[in-house]
Amino acid sequence: EQLLARLSRFGYPWAAEKADHLRQAAQAPSRAGNPELSEAERRVDDLLVLYLDVVQSRREKERREGARRLAQVEILISSHRYTEALRALDSLAAITTLPEFRARIGRLREEVEPCQWLIEEFLRQADDGRLTDRGAVFGDAQLSLSRADAAQVVFAVNPGSGEIRRRWTELTAAQAFDLLRRMKLDEDGRFRLASFCASAAPKGLRGEAIGRLLSLLKKDSARWGERVNLLMARLDGLPQAPSGGYVAYKGSLVSVEERDNREKGLVLYLGKWVTKEEKGHRE
Repeated sequence: EQLLARLSRFGYPWAAEKADHLRQAAQAPSRAGNPELSEAERRVDDLLVLYLDVVQSRREKERREGARRLAQVEILISSHRYTEALRALDSLAAITTLPEFRARIGRLREEVEPCQWLIEEFLRQADDGRLTDRGAVFGDAQLSLSRADAAQVVFAVNPGSGEIRRRWTELTAAQAFDLLRRMKLDEDGRFRLASFCASAAPKGLRGEAIGRLLSLLKKDSARWGERVNLLMARLDGLPQAPSGGYVAYKGSLVSVEERDNREKGLVLYLGKWVTKEEKGHRE
């Protein structure tokens, strides 16, 4: 019974069925008391337990290694090292067998690929001179972009006053956004910029993401509706968009349920929509 429980817990139905079959065979009257059969069954049980111990140990090791690598990927993303992050994700995908890690890798790729494209596009536009007349703000300093490459961005302080160099890894999310938003982008590029802001939402760029998504929906809701729903679900930490998707409401994007309830004057309290009076009584 203990063996069957362990087999089922670790997801080996084929082995559980085999063990159950052996147990029934041992209990059959025609085989009861057969010492050779009992010994064979005992050895099979021992081998299955040993196999499960090995597999469990490997899975635990793989889970620890996967968690370590994903933590490194998060660090690479936060420092705008998107090409390295994608390589790290590809390396992890090649060795992991755990479904939860494969799903996480897929979600991170969706997050990182637009950011990588934006950096590459920024370098292309900087290289051909389209960005040199566009400034950036760092603290109280108003700087003019001089040039940029994959390692750093160089700003001119004032004509003849020298330069300031900043590595991409030194830029905050807000500073990187301040540079990227100055590019001339088509609709696809603006959606990627919204995705960048969604990735940096915990660092204060949620409003920038929603503003750009609203602009795209206003221009062509048929084209952008589904993609906006997917990105907003990611922004809200949901596995999928809510029923009916997201709709524009008072300068933001909310679910249809939220819009309808707010129009009724309801407020969200402890996960439920209630009247303001009910909320006051419950507090």
